[in-house]
Amino acid sequence: MISKNPDFQLSGHEPHTTNNIMELTAVIKGLEKYNELGYNSNVKIYTDSAYVKNGITKWIHTWVLNGWRTSQGQEVKNRALWESLYDITKTTQVEWFWVKAHNGDPLNEQVDKLARSSAANNI
Repeated sequence: MISKNPDFQLSGHEPHTTNNIMELTAVIKGLEKYNELGYNSNVKIYTDSAYVKNGITKWIHTWVLNGWRTSQGQEVKNRALWESLYDITKTTQVEWFWVKAHNGDPLNEQVDKLARSSAANNI
């Protein structure tokens, strides 16, 4: 995660996981840090993950109403992470934006570089 403040950069690595888990974890950890630093106003999140953006802005409302089941009756994957993100968004106003990955957006390229570096160095 990167903010316009260059001192606010977070990255990490988790072995044997999925891209969806890491995408969710990144947003959760970033928002937790944002709140820990005393910010509780509006935040804009730009993500290249349609899974995260659609999940939190569209699908989650139905999941909650359906007892954390999808429209097909299946248990929502990564439920604990979705619940954490959902809880954070109850206290932090988040505006969500989707950006196309690897399309020249400087911040998206920088985030990708941080993620690759963390994975390569196991940090």
